[in-house]
Amino acid sequence: MAPNFNLKVINPKLSGYKNFNLSSFRGHIVIINFWATYNGFLKSKAATLEKFYKSELPNKIIVVGVNVNENRQRRQIVRSFVKSQHITYPIVFDGYGRTKGWIESNYDVNETPQTFFISKNGHVVFRWLGSISLATLYQITNRMLLGLSIK
Repeated sequence: MAPNFNLKVINPKLSGYKNFNLSSFRGHIVIINFWATYNGFLKSKAATLEKFYKSELPNKIIVVGVNVNENRQRRQIVRSFVKSQHITYPIVFDGYGRTKGWIESNYDVNETPQTFFISKNGHVVFRWLGSISLATLYQITNRMLLGLSIK
C-alpha cells in the first residue's frame, strides 16, 4: 500500500484543492512526483506534468507534486514558480531544509525527481527515477487503465 499523507496544498486557487489526502483518491490512478528546485529544467518538467494532468482528468488520473528539501526562503521561490507557471495540479511541501520529510522518508526517496504510480486500489505499482516524458506517462498509465502489468 502507498503510505497515506494529508498536506496543505500551496496552489489552492489554481488546483481547487485546499488539502491533498491520498486516501481520498481511491478509485483514481495517482501520480506522485517528488521534485526540488535545485533539479533544474523545472519549466519543462512542470509543463509536461501539467499537460498530462489536464488531458487525463476525465480518466480519473490525478497528479500531485511533492516539493522536498526546501528551506523557508526557497519555499517562496516554489510558490512564485507554481503561480507563474499556472500549475493546476496540486503541489504540497514535504521536508524542511536538509531534513527528510515524512512522505519522502516513507516512500524512500533519496534523489529527485522521482515519480510514483499509485493504482486505483492504493498500491504503488511503479516507480520512475529521473525526468519523465509525456510519452512515458501515457504509456504507464494506459497500461494501468487496461489492468496490464508494468515492467
